[in-house]
Amino acid sequence: MTYAAPQLTQLRYPLWLRTASAAFIALPIATAWFVWGQQVPAEEWHNIVPYIVLGAWLALTYQVFLVEVYYDERGITYVSPMAGVVRLNWSEIVALYYVKGFDGCVIEADDGRRIWFQLWRTGMAEFADTIHTRLPRHARGG
Repeated sequence: MTYAAPQLTQLRYPLWLRTASAAFIALPIATAWFVWGQQVPAEEWHNIVPYIVLGAWLALTYQVFLVEVYYDERGITYVSPMAGVVRLNWSEIVALYYVKGFDGCVIEADDGRRIWFQLWRTGMAEFADTIHTRLPRHARGG
């Protein structure tokens, strides 16, 4: 008898968002050119504008390309450079919260570990079906 590893399903951002994030590298450069032009900035705050745009782009790129969310019949796996690998089995999950300002959800384990993910990812309908099948009603808020 051989053991078959469970099939992981990845929740990915849609192609349009990944393409837009990759294309936005020109935005900080264009902002710097627009704000600074050919001369030294006249106002001190002009120096910060391109860096704010660059920071927003880096945050979007981090989320879209470096944070991965997978699920299978055993649980959910979250992978990011900051948090490392977080694996939650379905039986460990005690709560699922929707966060309106984040437009996403937080899944919390009984030991306090959390997985954050946005609802913009593809495959959310199938993931929701899995949540209804695998999570107890009290963990789903209902």
